[in-house]
Amino acid sequence: MRSLAGLLILVACAPSTPAPEPVEPTEEQREGRIVARVTGFRNGNGQVLARLYRGKDGFPGKADKAFHAATFTIIDGKATVVFDDVPYGEYAVWVCHDEDGDGKLATNLIGMPKEGADVSGPPPSFIPSYDDARFRLESPEHAIEIALRYL
Repeated sequence: MRSLAGLLILVACAPSTPAPEPVEPTEEQREGRIVARVTGFRNGNGQVLARLYRGKDGFPGKADKAFHAATFTIIDGKATVVFDDVPYGEYAVWVCHDEDGDGKLATNLIGMPKEGADVSGPPPSFIPSYDDARFRLESPEHAIEIALRYL
């Protein structure tokens, strides 16, 4: 009985350590998903090339500068492009209808696209810029609509 009483006194007198306060993750630590619904295909041939850029560097023409790049399937004249586990921040999306399936945007002799392409944001007047296409991922999911344009 004495040992039980001693144990209770020890427990009662022991200093209590408060539970650590939960730490809110920083913007760089939070992640979400970007979903782009792509429409306007002139046919169901080929695939969709999609690139996610995190800054102006290389946008939209340099695939090696993209934060993430992937290919997607065209189903019933539409495609859904999904980028998962993306840190919160500023981004721009570029998509292309790769009709011939060669993994790149086909262009003519002067560099004009022969396949459909477009970017997130309002349709560009001529050459798409990162500033026009950018948006912020600040929630678990950010959805955008992209309608392809053919020249």
